[in-house]
Amino acid sequence: MQTIIRSNSEQRSISVTAFDASRIYKLGPTESLRPSGPNGTGSRLLVGGAQSEGQYTFRYYRAEATMYPHTHEREDENVYVLSGNPTVVLGETTYELAPGDFLFMPHHVKHAIYTNDPWEGFSVSSPGYIFDEMMDDLANLIAADAATPEAMGEALKRGGITVHEGKWYGETPIVQR
Repeated sequence: MQTIIRSNSEQRSISVTAFDASRIYKLGPTESLRPSGPNGTGSRLLVGGAQSEGQYTFRYYRAEATMYPHTHEREDENVYVLSGNPTVVLGETTYELAPGDFLFMPHHVKHAIYTNDPWEGFSVSSPGYIFDEMMDDLANLIAADAATPEAMGEALKRGGITVHEGKWYGETPIVQR
């Protein structure tokens, strides 16, 4: 049992699980736990639901494609921009993001990410597993040359994503939306 003191007036005890060294790992600059997602959304899975015990998914993105309006039904998404200038439309508000910017996107809120140029960033989705499994499904469809619009739509649906304009990602730059 470990005691944590948050302030002079608050004290609580928590149970700490035994240290499990098998959960620790290191990835190199180009490594990923699993395959990347759709073309134009080069991503690396850094921490998946399996590693975080379902708490979150942590990904690195180098995105060159537009992510069209869609809604996550079961997970919140957080984006931190490392480079580039993506534009995010979240609900009715447009955010012009720059390196160092962070944006929280709650579930059930329609959003899209537009870009004219590649951008890099981190994404944390919570809870874990949901996004991992959907990205695995999409990567497997692409690898098997079976990425029909119907098959992609079913994978997105299983992942709790509602697509609002008929497609989820593509090459349309922001100036054409």
